[in-house]
Amino acid sequence: SAAPPPAVTDATDAVADGAGDVVAASRRRFRDHVNPSLSRLFAAHGMDRVFTRAEGCVLTTADGTEYLDLVAGYGAVSLGHNHPRVVGGLRAFLERGAPVFNQYISVPVQAGELAERLSALSPGRLERVFFSNSGAEAVEAALKVARAGTGRTRLVHADNSYHGKTMGALSVTGRRAHGRAFAPLLGDVVSVPYGDAGALAHVIEGAAAFVVEPVQGEGGVVLPPPGYLLEAQRLCRRAGAAFVLDEIQTGLGRTGTMFAAAHDGLEPDVVCLAKSLSGGLVPIAATLVRAGLWDAAYGSTDRAVLHSSTFGGGNLAAAVALAALDVVEEENLPERAGVTGARLREGLRAACAPYGFVREVRGIGLMNAIEFDGDFSGAAGALADELLTRLPGDLHGLVDWLPDDVRTAVRRAGEALESSLGDMLCLRFAAQLARDHRMLTFVTANSNRVLRIQPPLTLTARQADSFVAAVSGVCADLALHADTVIAPAAPLPALDRRTTR
Repeated sequence: SAAPPPAVTDATDAVADGAGDVVAASRRRFRDHVNPSLSRLFAAHGMDRVFTRAEGCVLTTADGTEYLDLVAGYGAVSLGHNHPRVVGGLRAFLERGAPVFNQYISVPVQAGELAERLSALSPGRLERVFFSNSGAEAVEAALKVARAGTGRTRLVHADNSYHGKTMGALSVTGRRAHGRAFAPLLGDVVSVPYGDAGALAHVIEGAAAFVVEPVQGEGGVVLPPPGYLLEAQRLCRRAGAAFVLDEIQTGLGRTGTMFAAAHDGLEPDVVCLAKSLSGGLVPIAATLVRAGLWDAAYGSTDRAVLHSSTFGGGNLAAAVALAALDVVEEENLPERAGVTGARLREGLRAACAPYGFVREVRGIGLMNAIEFDGDFSGAAGALADELLTRLPGDLHGLVDWLPDDVRTAVRRAGEALESSLGDMLCLRFAAQLARDHRMLTFVTANSNRVLRIQPPLTLTARQADSFVAAVSGVCADLALHADTVIAPAAPLPALDRRTTR
């Protein structure tokens, strides 16, 4: 690749910190003023890098080291970092001197244009669009329009789902650990197994909505069984419940079509978008709603602004989103994601096949995952056995005399240790990919045993192949330590900065 660009530093920070070390200063500020616990986790796993430049699929640190980004803001940076067309759209808007923020005292130009365009692109041509700033806000808007529009309260969602971390979104998120500290959450909420239409049929009558992801992203990139989503839509129609598709991760090309709904020919009542709507450049989200449902909820003077957002619907964010949509369509990124994603999965499956610690490679388009087996059953017992043997006098005989509550506590601690060892395998894999191969990945929110692979949709074939080679190398290295089957590591190509822009 080309010579690395010079490091970017801030002269003010340099003076303030004495040494002029932007890396040290950034780490200190994050530790002291943002999130001390997360700072320690980052440091422990070597994730406390400080990037000062970004272009396409490549992030560059202050010392010029380049990394291939396969996290891409959890799929938000769908067009690659700082796509020139989108950056140009932002600059052009600002240079015009147009009003950025004039909601509710006038009719916004760019926001209206974006709403019309999203409506035309959406599955089922959803006529109403509410703008906000994040995926969780888009889900909140969906829950509110469903309750207000149907006059019902029950919300149905899937186990293992993820819809955000505001109170309403947490209430329909299928992993209780995310919301336990904030209980009680919303009432009259029911969960059903993902993919089980029969279970949904038992609870959907009288419900306001069924909220579901076409592919469970944070749940571990879990694809639905064939026909499940179409049947779920049919059940919602029959029951008069809103069928809400959370396309925050899957929408706008990620799965190989503009919307994941297209794979099944779905026509939902509500679609939630965010993340990649602006190519990850500025915060923006959208909740697309069927006109009849919207009008039932907000179609009167008294109800017109029951749900609103101060920064939602700003012209600047809308202008950036319009530029991002231009890129998605003109560069045919949905089709490209389908082709590159298939190549990536084929390579990963071949690379991981010899290794028992990889359970599955799965995905669709450029939304992919590697799930690790991580079965450490018996590890805690073996460790305890070794320790007891090494202690003076061989204390095995005393174990039987431990009180029942102590034995129970020890057993539970051992089970927790074995589970943590399984989780750590995936984190170690991600850390080694970054340290040895300069490839950035991360775990999913609901499972520490699933490695997410959600690069920009502009990922090249060569970049995909270089990632496959890196995964092969890490698998071979772990196999040496795990005493499992060893496969030769493929040579690692140089990072490819090229895209088809």
